[in-house]
Amino acid sequence: MPIVHCPDGSCAGYGYSQVSHTYIQPATYIVTLNTTWQQGSTILEDTDETYVLIVVESGELAVSAGGPYSGYATYPIQFSGNASWSGGQGPISYTCMWNWQDGTAPSIGKNLFNPVHTFANPGTYNVALEVQAIYDGQVLDTTIDYAEVIVSLEPQNETSRTNLGTVGAFDARRPSQRIRLSGPM
Repeated sequence: MPIVHCPDGSCAGYGYSQVSHTYIQPATYIVTLNTTWQQGSTILEDTDETYVLIVVESGELAVSAGGPYSGYATYPIQFSGNASWSGGQGPISYTCMWNWQDGTAPSIGKNLFNPVHTFANPGTYNVALEVQAIYDGQVLDTTIDYAEVIVSLEPQNETSRTNLGTVGAFDARRPSQRIRLSGPM
């Protein structure tokens, strides 16, 4: 029965005919595979030793916070960010943190690319989206992108500014003029 030892000890064990191991960190690894045979309780001498060179290339995390954005104070603004990982590992999940730069707590969540945020005050904000690419519970990379948000005062009630237009000249001192109204009353 073969006994297998990986350099970091993560795949040591007995009885493997195939071994698999996932390397997370980019590096060059030299793996030594020793095959040791056991008969009953007697371990026989190493019968084979193989060296394998494994190169794990790093990936690249690309992040976009989207934007620029604009909206009104006290009204929700929809954000639209995204991320992509160019490395060979998969599936990748992303932890996102949106820092609003307005004194409120950041919004944090798994794959949180399209949050909604309401700014209390008008102004220009430089919102930060920080993304971590995660594979098998390990952070592969972290990247930050920024987006400008212009927040204006709350819009005025449109019905209070309705322009009725000019119907024509009317002189209340001339009784001969008549006003004719049409439409629903």
